[in-house]
Amino acid sequence: MPEKNADMLGMVDSPARTRQHKPAAQKPVPAKTGLAGKLRARLRGLFGRGAPGKSSPASASASASTPPKPQAAPASAPVKGAPRLWQTTRPELLETIWGKGWHLPLGVAMTDVLVRATGLTKEMSVLDLSAGLGGMARKIAEEYKTYVTGLEPDAALAGYATHESKRLKMTRTVSIAAYDPETYVPEKRYDCVLARELFFRIQDRPRFIKAVAASLKNYGQVSWTDFLAESDVCDHPAVAAWRAHELGGRAPMALQEVTDLWQTLNYDLRVAEDRTDKYMQGILSGLGGFVRFFQGRKIAETAKPVVLAEIELWARRAAALQRGVRLYRFYALKK
Repeated sequence: MPEKNADMLGMVDSPARTRQHKPAAQKPVPAKTGLAGKLRARLRGLFGRGAPGKSSPASASASASTPPKPQAAPASAPVKGAPRLWQTTRPELLETIWGKGWHLPLGVAMTDVLVRATGLTKEMSVLDLSAGLGGMARKIAEEYKTYVTGLEPDAALAGYATHESKRLKMTRTVSIAAYDPETYVPEKRYDCVLARELFFRIQDRPRFIKAVAASLKNYGQVSWTDFLAESDVCDHPAVAAWRAHELGGRAPMALQEVTDLWQTLNYDLRVAEDRTDKYMQGILSGLGGFVRFFQGRKIAETAKPVVLAEIELWARRAAALQRGVRLYRFYALKK
């Protein structure tokens, strides 16, 4: 992890920094001043005085006692030399943080790891269940000369991904559409199914995983990453806050639950690899790079909620990962 990125995020804890201190000197990070709080404070500092959508008591009282100044007529063109306000949509913001075509950390590296296990060839069909902005689907189609069907739960991301595939003239090898994982039923079968950080968000996980298993041909393969948590960490304040924010209070699956479920579906779970440390490095690198990108820019008011919501999401995920939630990579083969 680049040290510069960690510094710009407020000196957040990282595996490398933690190892530099004696265990006895380490203290739990209070919930209000933990990773999520540091990231919020850092971004609000970049936004300027006051959090987006809020005003300070001083400014509120001043505005109440001071009559408003007359408003000038709207200018027909931007004032020359005035700072340009930075506008963004969520798909554009994700690319700013994680890279062109990617909506999650470690896009290229994780794609390589997931695909390498499958021995993919151009004769094989691929289903990507978390297509995001289309980066993984397009990378696979380009490198392996195979057709990739992408499905994405977020309609805005799916629409952006489709537009990019058209722009890159890749619609003959990549198709991406929005879908609802809660009601997903396979329409055809594939040689390989891929997914990233998806199963933990599903309400009826056993039903969805059974549908995923039914999407595969005989001797089909599934390669995926997901957040897991053992029962003894689920009640930690940082983990509980993440669960409440993103999962409606539900807990992610534990490792043994995942193993047992795929075995009951007659799959050979050959890889269950903890990649939490590398994932944390990816998060901090992406967010640190975004802070650097953002310095010196002024953000439009309409973009502030989009940025803060995304930072809040990743700050809570990172805080939960620091407190026992794990990011695992899996590979299973249909028997």
